[in-house]
Amino acid sequence: MNILGKELSEKTASLIKEITQCLSKPVEYRFTDPSKTSSYGQCDAWQPDAYYIYCKESLLSAAKKNQINIAFETNLLHELYHLCQIEEGFPYTRTRCTSVTVTNQNYYDNLGSLFVSSILDLNVDFRLKQNSYTSSYFYSQRIIRAEKIIRKGHVYEGDDFLSAALMLMFLKLAADPISVNQLLQLYLPKNQSLVVCCLSAAEAISQVGYNDPESAFGSLACLFGTFNLFSTHSIIFRGKEYTDFASAEMDYPGTRIVFPPTAASGG
Repeated sequence: MNILGKELSEKTASLIKEITQCLSKPVEYRFTDPSKTSSYGQCDAWQPDAYYIYCKESLLSAAKKNQINIAFETNLLHELYHLCQIEEGFPYTRTRCTSVTVTNQNYYDNLGSLFVSSILDLNVDFRLKQNSYTSSYFYSQRIIRAEKIIRKGHVYEGDDFLSAALMLMFLKLAADPISVNQLLQLYLPKNQSLVVCCLSAAEAISQVGYNDPESAFGSLACLFGTFNLFSTHSIIFRGKEYTDFASAEMDYPGTRIVFPPTAASGG
């Protein structure tokens, strides 16, 4: 199987065939536009004719010509698993129309995506590990981004706090413990509350779970409640729009706030 000019390993080709046969629409593959995004991959599930998966072209250079490109293949599978989540009914977010969000819609759309990705990526990582795929290349990239934030010298509020907290939470749950603990030690002198936030959120989400739609909803509501995101966003799940933590907790007991709400970034 050849995708975007790269011949895939037999194992990956077989798994992609297995996944796509279960999807309700065919899948088309494209390269991302580097002028519009720096992400390694994206999926567009909202076109009527097909699902579209976008991959970063530079990943093709992550291995020599005749070698299996683990990063590229893992990235393809990562996006395919997101399509599986959509068809399985995993939760997603919507930016609420308020006097705050209407002035910066793109910012708040991206903020919502940051939160939902932090949960859905944990589920994708679990699926990859079940099939013996490693996301170590992408873990290392997240660690590099986290180190760049700490080198700014301030991680006390706004985007840096949110990005660092969610990134550290994900890494704590998914990546090599030694590397993550070293990263946490870098953050501790700069902002102890951020490290406590990360560890508390990771502990709560490990208990609530993320490997089925209901537990993923509970974990996402946990983050929304903790970071006060319900003021600007809602969670869409099972055909219902949740605009406050109380309704989420009522429908799905066990959902909880990690500690008193921390204000999310204000754009």
